[in-house]
Amino acid sequence: VPLLGGGRAPVQAIEAGDLARAIALCVDLPREESVELNLGAAEAVTLREFLDAYSEAAFGRRKPGLVVPT
Repeated sequence: VPLLGGGRAPVQAIEAGDLARAIALCVDLPREESVELNLGAAEAVTLREFLDAYSEAAFGRRKPGLVVPT
């Protein structure tokens, strides 16, 4: 798994269904109306932590990381 900058960058995950609902909401808004949507997870985690958690959930184990300098 490539880890840009060592995987230290903070990320806030979003569920695909939540993103789809937010896009649909925005499409249906009148042109003159605007809203602010906070869609990411409440707490940021590092890219490395996120990818480790995803890998364990999807494959039952962590995948080795490859640090890619920025």
